[in-house]
Amino acid sequence: MKVNMKKIAFVCAFIGASSTAVAAEFTEQNTAEADIAITRPVSATQIAITPVNGLTTTDIVENTILATVRASTTVDSNNQVAIRWSKNIDTTSEYTATIYESANPEYKLRMSIKEKEPNIRFGLEADDMGEAWLVGSNTGLLEANIVAEGNGSDVYPGTYRVSLDSAIYNP
Repeated sequence: MKVNMKKIAFVCAFIGASSTAVAAEFTEQNTAEADIAITRPVSATQIAITPVNGLTTTDIVENTILATVRASTTVDSNNQVAIRWSKNIDTTSEYTATIYESANPEYKLRMSIKEKEPNIRFGLEADDMGEAWLVGSNTGLLEANIVAEGNGSDVYPGTYRVSLDSAIYNP
């Protein structure tokens, strides 16, 4: 994958108890949106999105990383940070899920969740709407890569957006 490191952009947001959102946009990829959600109000929580800018459709092959999202926070049983995705979950090797499908059915986005520190446990919670959340059980780092399931021939030019959002989740 050809990536010009000078073109990598960083978007950081500090999300507190109030509802807030920030988005990063980059071109040459399909329109889609990944939601990063705070399940309950969390103060002094830093969430960063790092989109890989400068990609063209010919650069995108299967499993090409399109963006990285990272949350670093202190969490406890009453104050959790989570990453939300839809209900089609494959946990055979890592946490994966489809975020949104584009108009082209051959091109999908998925979020891959990997444990970055051995002492941090992850759990899955699903609500009655079928949405699932990746929850860090203790102080730690949550990191996700948004990757392509397909190659450049499946990708049409457009705008791909990663957005941050804070929300209160009451199970």
